[in-house]
Amino acid sequence: MAGGNNKSTTTSNQSSTQGNTNNKTQNNPQPKVEVKSHKLNKSDYGSRSIVGEVVNNGNADASFVKVTATLYDSTNQVTGTNFTYAGDTPNTPLKSTATAPFEVIVMESGIVIDHYKLDITWN
Repeated sequence: MAGGNNKSTTTSNQSSTQGNTNNKTQNNPQPKVEVKSHKLNKSDYGSRSIVGEVVNNGNADASFVKVTATLYDSTNQVTGTNFTYAGDTPNTPLKSTATAPFEVIVMESGIVIDHYKLDITWN
């Protein structure tokens, strides 16, 4: 398995999604992890979470799949950030074509979230 950090990004408005992937291209097998689905959930307790699933569209295993959410208000000012690891990828690599769930918790009440960006990094 190749080492190093790789990254993909997904930006979401409340009503639409667009993806942008940036990965190094090499001749040897590489993982390519992307967001398969995501949504913003609100709880009755004031906290919110972004839940979803990542998929490895590459041809090699991906380890330590980290999902970082950056939250923005309507003027594109950052209002918060948090991260999590998808599934159990720190202990079990994400195989090619496999998916893993994630949940990024936003604990701070009062944070304005107009839209958010998800950055995915892996080894």
